[in-house]
Amino acid sequence: MPIDGGLTMPERTALSHLDRSGPTTSSALARQAQITAQAMGATLSALRARGLVERHPDPNDGRRMVLSVTEAGLRALDKRNARAELIAQALTRGAFTPAELEQLATAAPLLERLAQNI
Repeated sequence: MPIDGGLTMPERTALSHLDRSGPTTSSALARQAQITAQAMGATLSALRARGLVERHPDPNDGRRMVLSVTEAGLRALDKRNARAELIAQALTRGAFTPAELEQLATAAPLLERLAQNI
């Protein structure tokens, strides 16, 4: 569940892959992210419903649909990247001891799981 309209981890992963690879199919994105086509389909449906991804007929094969990131999707990625940059800056300014940084690194997977379950 996203916090304050943010992206879930699967949504961020799908948007990031789509941004890097350019327009592509849902099945190709699922292979890149190493998840099932069904899981990717559910994630992409949520992104499309929020206007972050759009579908168009494949110019090379009209039977297939390709997906691309919308301007709103790019803004959502930029917002997430800006938050990550702020966190990185806070961690490298010397406000934390090496031991504290190690504790944060150890706790990171738990914090990620907590964020996904809120």
